[in-house]
Formats: sequence, structure tokens, C-alpha cells
Amino acid sequence: MIVFRRASRLKAAQRVSRREAVLDRCARIAVGVVLALAVLNWVGWSTGNSNLTQIFASSPHMPPWSAVILAALGVALLLQLGRPAPARVWAGGGLAAAAGVLSAVFVAEYAAGRSFGLDQLLFADAVRSMQLTGQVRPSAWTALSALVLGIAIAVTRLEHRWARLAWPACLAAASVLPTVTALRYVFEAFLLMDAKRASGQAIASVASLLLLIAATLMACPDRDPLVWLLARPDRWTLVRMTGILAGLPLVVGLSRLLFLEFGLAGDGVWVLSIMVGTVVVGVAVFFASQREQGLLIEKEQLSTERAEAESERAEAEALYGTLSEAAPDALIIVGPDGRIMLANAQTDRMFGYPRDELVGSEVEKLLPPRFRDRHTYYRWDFWLFAVSSGTGAGWV
Repeated sequence: MIVFRRASRLKAAQRVSRREAVLDRCARIAVGVVLALAVLNWVGWSTGNSNLTQIFASSPHMPPWSAVILAALGVALLLQLGRPAPARVWAGGGLAAAAGVLSAVFVAEYAAGRSFGLDQLLFADAVRSMQLTGQVRPSAWTALSALVLGIAIAVTRLEHRWARLAWPACLAAASVLPTVTALRYVFEAFLLMDAKRASGQAIASVASLLLLIAATLMACPDRDPLVWLLARPDRWTLVRMTGILAGLPLVVGLSRLLFLEFGLAGDGVWVLSIMVGTVVVGVAVFFASQREQGLLIEKEQLSTERAEAESERAEAEALYGTLSEAAPDALIIVGPDGRIMLANAQTDRMFGYPRDELVGSEVEKLLPPRFRDRHTYYRWDFWLFAVSSGTGAGWV
């Protein structure tokens, strides 16, 4: 029983470790995408290639200062992934705080209605050469989201109670504006916002913010809401259901953007987009249902095999009980803890104890008092080394 419990704990620890490794890998991939977008953005501004500063021709350019702030947040999170040393935690928190302060400066510029000159320190000439004056600094929505996200990343590894409360609250607040802007770009949901204000937030900035928010969530699987999800036995069913529900509108919206880039227009774009979304989600549902059905069949087979094994065990125990009762000698089965598990009818006549009294008692009860203490050590020695020997062998 002790060995079984230790094995169960070891398997559980291995599952948790494997899960953390998968989440850590996914978080690193998300941060890598953000850093790649930032590098491409800097290359685009340095070379004057506008294709690298915007994803779609109809979308705004990603300002260079947005790339700086988002890359700093990505590196700050990267330093705190896995099991970081205290120095890495402090470095990551400090870098996230610096990015948050930088975002706060740009928010203050928008609030004051004037520039403090910070936006002239990076790629100002390149922006003017591309005739994109005013797109050096991040939009107000990007700066505000990055400010709140910087707070969340800065307190990622802090174990104070206020940090555990502030962390999910900041992540939720940081995700609001990018999500609304993404909806606007994907579905033209102009009623959700002021289109002129939202037009300054580039698609690359929105994607980077959402990727960093997801990576920050995966960096702490021991905090809500991730710990709540991982603790549920139906967690993968919930994940698949959420993916299917969110997948249809997402695929439809992205398909629409691609069709618009190819020059299509009119109501036919929506018809084609809905058809593509339906096909993609239908295929995903089919494969998910096939996997669920396979798991159910496997579970049913295991239940059948377990029932058959229990039936065979019961038959074997009944047969052994019949044989033990018919034996002319006393038979006793003792467990690893030294307690009697089974005794036949002959033990009543040999030792004078009722069978019900023997079962559950220690086997030393049947030995003379002077041998009981020594037998306990011999019994433990037997279970440790599993060497077969007769009772009392080697005694003087």
C-alpha cells in the first residue's frame, strides 16, 4: 500500500511537471512571435519598407515605440519563465516596470495634449521620410494596455496576497482594449468603439498584446484562472468547447480579411467567409468528436477488463478459500504491515483464538511473548529483502 501511494504521488508529480513544461514551451513560443514582430518592425522603419510595419495595407503602421515597449515586456516575461533564479525575477520585474513607466509617459502625453519629446528619440527621421508623421509613439489604447500589462508582468513572481489579486485583475483589464480593437478589425464592429480613436492601434500591436497576455497566464499555472481550469476533470472538454465556439467567428473574420486583401468586395465576401468558417469548424468538431469517441471506447474497454479481473479475482479467492478450509493444517496470510488478512478453520483449533479475532490482529499475537519483539524486526527484514525462510529459522 505504501509503495502504491508513493508510485501514485510520483505519477501525479510527473503529470504536473509535464503540464508545466508544455505551458512553458507555449509561453516561450508566444513571446518569440512578439519579439519577431518587433524586430521586423524595426527593420521596416530602418529600411523604409512599409510592408514590414503593417500586416495589412488597410491597417495602421505599428509605431517603433510600440515595438520597443512590447519587446521589453516580452523579454521581461521571458526572464521569469520556468523556475527562474531570484536575480532573473528581479531583472524581469524591473524591465517590466520600466516598460510600464515608458507607457505611462505616452499616456500622459495624450492626456496633456502635447509631446514631451520622447517620441523624437527613435526612428523620427524614418517616420518623416515615409510621410507618416505622428506615428512614432504608440496609440493611446496601446500605451494604456501596455501600462496595465507591465504591472501584471512585474508582479508575476511575487507571492504577496495583493500581488495574487492584482495579477489577474491587471491581465483582465489589459485584454479589454486589444480585444475590442481586434473585433473592430475582424468584424468591422464600429459600434463598439470610436473608429477614429481605434484606428491608431495597429494589428501587430493588438496581436502582440494578446500573445503577451496569454503567455503571462501560462507563466503561472498555480494561479487563477488557469489553476481553476487545470483542476477540473473536464478541462480538455471545456477547452475544446471554447475553441469551437470562438473558432467559428474568428475563422470567419480572418477569412473576410484575406478575401478583402485579394480584392473581393460586396456581400459575397461574407458568404465565402461563412462557408470557410463552417468547413474549418466542422472538420475540427469531427476530429474532436472522433477523439472523444475513442476515449469513451477505451474507457469502456478498461471498465470491462477491470470487471473481468475483479470477477476472476473473486473466483480465485473463493477457490483459495475452499482449499484453505479443506487443508488439514493451520494457514495464515499476513500482510506487509504484519496484520493477519486470512485464517482458516484449523487456526481456531491450533491457537485457540476465534477466527474473527485473529483477522486484523498482528501475527506476533500467536508467538510466545519472548519472541514477539525479535519477530517484528525479522518480519520487516523479510519484506525489505523478500527472502523466503521458515518461521523461527536461525533462532537460538
